[in-house]
Amino acid sequence: MSKKIIFSFLIAGLILTAVAPAVLADDEPQPAAPKTLKERLQEKRVQIETKIKERQSDVKAKVEDKKAKVEEKREALKRKLESARADRVKKYVKRMADRFEAAVKRLDVLAQRIDARLVKIAAGGKNTDDYKKLLGEARTKIESAKTKLSEVRLALEAVADSEKPKEDFENAKAKLNEVKEAVKTAHAALVSVISSIKGASEKK
Repeated sequence: MSKKIIFSFLIAGLILTAVAPAVLADDEPQPAAPKTLKERLQEKRVQIETKIKERQSDVKAKVEDKKAKVEEKREALKRKLESARADRVKKYVKRMADRFEAAVKRLDVLAQRIDARLVKIAAGGKNTDDYKKLLGEARTKIESAKTKLSEVRLALEAVADSEKPKEDFENAKAKLNEVKEAVKTAHAALVSVISSIKGASEKK
């Protein structure tokens, strides 16, 4: 081999030896450049804002949970009060219905006494047709009071399974007033019969 060729190989080897480290260095990952003050401050700011948002979210969740619990308690108390009020109204209506029922029974007894009185008057030879007619009208009004009283009882029973108990209680109370008026009317009719009989007796 000539000296010229050997020299060329030596030169090439030297070049390769000099260039190889630089090429290998380019292939290796380079360390990140140090962050600037501005970048570090920006990262810190993002971290702080994230923590603030997380805390705000936690606080909001706690507030909403507390509000929900307060509302739940309020609704429970409302239902309890409404139930207590409904129970009071129901007892009141039932108590008044019992009183009116007793009153209607007394009217029935009074009508029977008047009827017995008319039988005696008729036995004495007097005409009692007009009195019987008045008594019949009074008894019709007594029956009307009984019917309305039954409606009150039915209205109270309907409340137990009702989806709108307040309205049904108001309906029962309204019917109770109808019973009251019917009882007063029937009583007045019986009093009218008694007055007519007394008036006729006094004339003779």
